Amino acid sequence: MSPFSPGRLLYLVWHRPRGWLANTRRMGGFREVWLTARGRNAMEAAAHRLPPVTVGAAALEPDRPGLAFLTGRRLWFQTAFCLHTFLRHSAERPPVLIVSDGTLTANQSSTLARLFPGVVIESPSETLARITASLPPARYPTFHRLLPGHILLQKLACIHPPDSPPRLFLDSDMLFQTRPIALDAWLHSPDRPMFMTDVVNAYGYPMDVLAELAGHAVPERINTGVSAIPAGFLDWDRLDRWLNALVSTRGTSYYMEQALFALATAGRPYIALDPHAYVVAPDNTSARDARGALHHYVNLSKAHYFRHAWRLAVTQ
Repeated sequence: MSPFSPGRLLYLVWHRPRGWLANTRRMGGFREVWLTARGRNAMEAAAHRLPPVTVGAAALEPDRPGLAFLTGRRLWFQTAFCLHTFLRHSAERPPVLIVSDGTLTANQSSTLARLFPGVVIESPSETLARITASLPPARYPTFHRLLPGHILLQKLACIHPPDSPPRLFLDSDMLFQTRPIALDAWLHSPDRPMFMTDVVNAYGYPMDVLAELAGHAVPERINTGVSAIPAGFLDWDRLDRWLNALVSTRGTSYYMEQALFALATAGRPYIALDPHAYVVAPDNTSARDARGALHHYVNLSKAHYFRHAWRLAVTQ
């Protein structure tokens, strides 16, 4: 689309401002948005001052279960806080892979490497070479067609490709508050997939459509803020066929990646994390009281995350 096309101009002068105003009202008004933005800036500045923590050496044990993150220019400091709080509370020191979404700057990458000695930070060109070898475009055309425009699909393709070791993926907008016993246990014995429990089903497609594709009822309320996948669990040929079937009949969805994880897990054993200990969208009371081992700050809970929660996390 041309930058001066009628559709683009309509988006810039009408739809985008309307969306911004609607989000401002949802967040409580201009002052609340300003306070949250100020807290976000303070959190980013504080990330530079986190004390370094060494992670496991992936080169010494390439098949060892590890942590993985997908991050970029706007998320790097949240990744730093999530990983730092995990390492503070966990009994494990797994190897850590950080994959750039294509926007991570050289300075941000250097800061993450300084904060977490031993971390593997992969450039976009390195990631592309790895997944092209692991997921040949001719065999997996739907994924390769959609990956550039749907970044959350990278949680699957870049983190859990066919030849990857067991990996525990963590979204960046999360903070650990006590020892994550279930996650530590999975890193010792990654025998089945493990996910957070969402507040609703957020798959982007009707449950009956997904069940028909899978041949089983799909699990309820999978949230892939935590997505722990054993080596060899995912059938990538089926994933590409499922993705093509969904997109060709129902269109794309922001939640396509969660739908695919649900399809892959249908009819198979998996671990659903206790939602009282691994909390999606904590309210202000539970966030201030630091209830639970892990908080995943999505939607309206981001206001508390940027304004208060990260400050509490560094003092625990």
